[in-house]
Amino acid sequence: MSYFVQRSGGKIVGLYRAPQPQTDGTCLTDPDPLPDDHAEVVAFLTPTVNAVIDGQIRAIELREIAPRFSREAILVGILKDYMRDYGVDAATGLSDLTTVGGPRYNAGFTRLKALDDQIRALRAQRQP
Repeated sequence: MSYFVQRSGGKIVGLYRAPQPQTDGTCLTDPDPLPDDHAEVVAFLTPTVNAVIDGQIRAIELREIAPRFSREAILVGILKDYMRDYGVDAATGLSDLTTVGGPRYNAGFTRLKALDDQIRALRAQRQP
């Protein structure tokens, strides 16, 4: 995919899928498109992409009433209590708490863990 870029003072100020000819015969965009992985295009789009991802994360946290600090504190707290009470390591505790039908299955912990994993995957998509 490629973009026709509109510039002002040498900086990109707009991206278009097609050239933008004007009635006076001039064109708002450069004559040749840039590929979507071009450094200038990526730099122009990165803040927008990250803002969209941050918005998705906020929406999930609000919908589930699980802001990051609460979610992480609850997950760590439940896991630490489980490890202390049953004398197991973190991997075993996590497996015990999330195995559906297991004797120590905790649906709330599993839901929070899935939510945390979903948000972690979104964060991984953010551009540097």
